[in-house]
Amino acid sequence: MRNRIVSERNHIASERNHIVSERNRIVSERNRIASERNHIVSERNRIVSERNRIASEGNHIASEGNRIVSERNRIAMLRNYINYKNMKYIYLSMILLMVSACGQEEKDPNVLYESETFTIYKDKVVQGENVAEVVSPTQMKSNYQSPASTTFSRLVQFKFSINEKDNELAPGANHWVIIGEEKASPVVKFGEKPQPIPDNPGTFLPTNYEYTFKVDVSPVLQQFEEKGF
Repeated sequence: MRNRIVSERNHIASERNHIVSERNRIVSERNRIASERNHIVSERNRIVSERNRIASEGNHIASEGNRIVSERNRIAMLRNYINYKNMKYIYLSMILLMVSACGQEEKDPNVLYESETFTIYKDKVVQGENVAEVVSPTQMKSNYQSPASTTFSRLVQFKFSINEKDNELAPGANHWVIIGEEKASPVVKFGEKPQPIPDNPGTFLPTNYEYTFKVDVSPVLQQFEEKGF
């Protein structure tokens, strides 16, 4: 009887040791799962941080592209201005040479040449209401206005671009707006399919009319967030 009790006690002790060992295994497994969770959270944070970095780089690249386009436009305008000035000087020089060759008598000391369409003075050329005056040896000014600047339609077609690429809409598809008296467009969502273009209203914008185009780039930012590019 005593041996059976001792054996039973040993069996209970063995069961207790097995339960303790199982508890230790469960605790160890829980710690491993917690460590895996922490690793997953850390990896997610790293991915979010990387996406934010890529989005920031994209914005920087877009800003740099806009700066380059602006600089190119400024250089082109400067070249056009220089060419315009050079042509003015060439034109005036040719007229003066023609006057000298003709050797006509001057009725007015200030008039170098006079015709039915224009008159050349010592410091200016007059053609109707248009006057080109010499300001200095390196500068001229004129009140001439090109008629082309008065014939821009109020119906304006446009599209947006990222990094100077045609990457918003399909070829031939454009946003549009008919400009009235307002100074800014409605907010246009980037990449949204535009409505069919209406007929030309047949009216024109005032000269040097200032207008702001507004764009919602949230679809681009959402794609950066979801896909990383």
